[in-house]
Amino acid sequence: MPNCVQINYFFPDGFSSYFPVFLKVESEYEKCLINALGKLPCTSYVFPLENSLVMILHYDPLDSVKSILRSFGKLEENAIVDSFLLYAPIVYTK
Repeated sequence: MPNCVQINYFFPDGFSSYFPVFLKVESEYEKCLINALGKLPCTSYVFPLENSLVMILHYDPLDSVKSILRSFGKLEENAIVDSFLLYAPIVYTK
């Protein structure tokens, strides 16, 4: 299939060991953010929109989603991120 893109996923503890977080981020430093996500221990998905990025980050349930909010809050304080919005599901099932 010539028009298909093959993606190799990396979840060292298995996909079911991670929880997804859905974020919308506005920043002038999109390329730097994408490069930084490459340092995370598992696969992240980034979808560029016209003026922002939509990200699906996976985190270890032993870490809190609060640490992600704190990290993006610090990026916002330092003017690396103009704004971010975390979308929280009402119900999440595996």
